[in-house]
Amino acid sequence: MKLGEWYETAFDADYLQRYSHRNREEAERGVRLLARHLPEGFRGPAFDLCCGAGRHALALREAGIATTGGDLSHPLLRSAARAAAGAGHSLPLVRLDMRHLPLRDRVFRLVTNFFTAFGYFETDEENFAVLAEVARVLEPGGWFLLDFLNREPALHATKQTPHERFPSETPGGVWLIQRSISPDGRRALKHQQEWVDGVPGREVWESVRLYSPAELEQAIARSGLAVVHRWGDYTGEPLDPEASSRCILLARRQ
Repeated sequence: MKLGEWYETAFDADYLQRYSHRNREEAERGVRLLARHLPEGFRGPAFDLCCGAGRHALALREAGIATTGGDLSHPLLRSAARAAAGAGHSLPLVRLDMRHLPLRDRVFRLVTNFFTAFGYFETDEENFAVLAEVARVLEPGGWFLLDFLNREPALHATKQTPHERFPSETPGGVWLIQRSISPDGRRALKHQQEWVDGVPGREVWESVRLYSPAELEQAIARSGLAVVHRWGDYTGEPLDPEASSRCILLARRQ
């Protein structure tokens, strides 16, 4: 596996099956947490970076925030378009590489990056270029929400439960999942393979750079944003770097 390529193939038509437990209800919890801390009457415009199949973008729309979604994956953008049409929403969508956003400067009042859609790239420079792009497209005083995994609990969970399995939609199929940490301890790795009637088939790799909350805050600050809220889950519990399930940071452009 080449780290620079995994994200080009992992988010395919099977992705929604492999992540079916990440549902609309979870997305709505994340959006409610955000909305409680935005100015009263906030209406955007907002950009949902790495919107996937649109569950957070549509939740933002339903909260009254004018939202555009962007993602690299053609299959997920098509799913987002279908979901928006089915819900009766207008949801502009853009295909993009998050390191080079095809967007004008200072055009959004809010950018969101939900569900660990960060740290995909091989170098810190590439990952932090995403934050610089976020700052560029935000107007002064605009908001940025980063919803990331929390490094220490993620390391512990990987050691405790390195193997999982769940049924595939293919008759006689099952997905086997193996989690691991890279030898240098800097990346969380996930190998997923579908087995059908005992025969190995399609396999998918994922790889995410493990940043601590402090490292993320420092990188956000270098991009010209200041973190103003820190949460450890979608209920709004305070962030505990050693124990919280998530690292959710709300920053503001200076």
